[in-house]
Order: sequence, then structure tokens, then C-alpha cells
Amino acid sequence: MDIWDHYLDSIWMGWFAVIPECRSKGYGKKILLDTIEYCRSLKKYDYFRIDTTYYENRPALFLYDKVMHLKEEYTREDTEEYKNQFLIYTYSFTDHIEPWNNRYLGLKEYYDSCIE
Repeated sequence: MDIWDHYLDSIWMGWFAVIPECRSKGYGKKILLDTIEYCRSLKKYDYFRIDTTYYENRPALFLYDKVMHLKEEYTREDTEEYKNQFLIYTYSFTDHIEPWNNRYLGLKEYYDSCIE
């Protein structure tokens, strides 16, 4: 069973990008807002969440900071020798927003498997 199956109140987007020549023209915001609206229309979830890696001045993070309701550091899988620098962004479809609160996601294992 996939770890995502444990959190049925949330729908996740794990990767989002706009090709460089189309950036800063509003396409990213339109795509993100349309994706959020589509997920809301499913009437199955309370939250739309994004997991992403952090690095300074990453263009997508500026967009997420503007659109999403909540940003949290995800440190659950950090070790002494490896800092993941993940962020979890949440957009709530309800009047209530429940933080992710650093619950385990298996992101390090997932992203490590993508590299191999």
C-alpha cells in the first residue's frame, strides 16, 4: 500500500514546472489555480497539497507562497548527514485548515528511487 493511501483527505501534486520561455507570463498561476479548482470539483478531498524541495529563489516557491494557504517545513526524514529541505504547501477546500504537522510521507525514499 502506498503511503499516500493513509491520508485520504488530501490530494497531492508532487511536481510542477513551466518551461523557461513561458515563465513570468501568468501561465504557472493559471495552471496551478485550474488544477486546484479541478481537484475541488472532485468533491472527494479536503486539501490540495504540494510537496517540493526548497532552495533559495526557486521560482515555483514564489507562486506557491502567493496561492497556497499554508507552508510548512518537512523535516520528518532528515538525518544528521542528510537534510532534505522539503516543504509542504496546503490549500484547503474547507473553512478549516489542518497543518500537515510533519507526518511521515516517505519522500526521501521516493526521491532516492527516482535517481537510481
